[in-house]
Amino acid sequence: MKARLKARLKARLKTRLKPGIQSGFTLIELMVGATIALISMVVMFQVQENWGRQQRSISSGGDSHVAGTISAFHIERDLRNAGMGFGNSSYLGCTVSAYDAQRTGTGRFTFPLAPVQIINGVAGAPDEIRVLYGNSSSLSSSYNVARTIEATTAMADSRNGVALGDLVVVSTPVSTLPVGPVAFPITCHLAEITSLTGFFAPAIADDGKSIRHDTTAYQRTSSPPATRLAAGAGQCTGAGPWNCAIRYNLAGGGLLPAGWPATGFPDTNWGVGTQGELRSLGDDPRLNAWAVNTTLSTLTLRDRLHNGIASDVSDGVVDLQAEYGLDTNADDVVDTWQGADPADWTQVRSIRFALLSRGQDYDKLAVTTNAPTWSGGAFVMRNVNNTTDSGPTNLGVNNWRNYRYNVFEVTVPLRNMIWRRFW
Repeated sequence: MKARLKARLKARLKTRLKPGIQSGFTLIELMVGATIALISMVVMFQVQENWGRQQRSISSGGDSHVAGTISAFHIERDLRNAGMGFGNSSYLGCTVSAYDAQRTGTGRFTFPLAPVQIINGVAGAPDEIRVLYGNSSSLSSSYNVARTIEATTAMADSRNGVALGDLVVVSTPVSTLPVGPVAFPITCHLAEITSLTGFFAPAIADDGKSIRHDTTAYQRTSSPPATRLAAGAGQCTGAGPWNCAIRYNLAGGGLLPAGWPATGFPDTNWGVGTQGELRSLGDDPRLNAWAVNTTLSTLTLRDRLHNGIASDVSDGVVDLQAEYGLDTNADDVVDTWQGADPADWTQVRSIRFALLSRGQDYDKLAVTTNAPTWSGGAFVMRNVNNTTDSGPTNLGVNNWRNYRYNVFEVTVPLRNMIWRRFW
């Protein structure tokens, strides 16, 4: 039997090798080969698709991580400056009446004399963190006020440390106007120093204790900050010395709260025997507002004190939540966390905040089934287009569950509030 098979194979091989005789693959062999090739191609494309999806997911997660890290770093660095120049003020929390010539309308605005203020978002919407601090290089930024009238404030002691162009907050306690026994609450006003001269008028000899905050342009020899060199009203011009128009002082007592005679700052007839304090914030203080643009999913920064516009810091940020850390029993330990403004601002010791960043890569599966959380609770999740959550049964490119998230939480001690009791 074996011999016969060998003979047949040899005969067939000789036949195929004879000149002029053609042979090849059969149809079945071709179909089998094509099938194997197609299966191999499908496997290759599936591997490539999975690799591309993993690459996009990793890249998107990396971008989200970088955006959140950068955003958290910038907010933390800003918060560490909070309260510089006024952290130990006796009038902490008072509402500061202010004016800016570059604002539309009356130009008036207000802000609390607080190192940090959290503006809570409605129904779980992103919060806004406002950080206030000065930039005075003087060893002292605190001065006792002997009296203050329309355009002049006299310190009880020397005014050393203040300079032309500095913005100061003048705070005064309850007072009774000479025109009648009407007591008004504590008042705080923002003023721009226009002159270092004697009380009442520049013509009077300098007493070394007084400053003026009137509406007369002044000249400074030190270079103004960038916020006073841009185009707009009340800016400085020149190239040394610089001629500065008044930006933060309003003639006629326009900074006064309702009920005050609108004749001065705070009033022409008010101030005899007055006591209070003056806080120098330097010539370029900041009231930075950190917020989330929910339409573009970006973290924004705006200088509200100088009427700046919001600029993007990083993208991919969809939420920002924050809480105050309070020391309610004066043992230098934070014992209460809350989102609402404190009744006593002197109890604020720290701020904790959390940023939620979202990757750009869409996944067909629900890769995030539960709302991300932080120490303050769970984030209130909304669709990608910032509409109400469409629920777990309506997955798609607009559903937040089809994306991956990173949470960045930071607790920042407010050193200017911690050091308060040592001052």
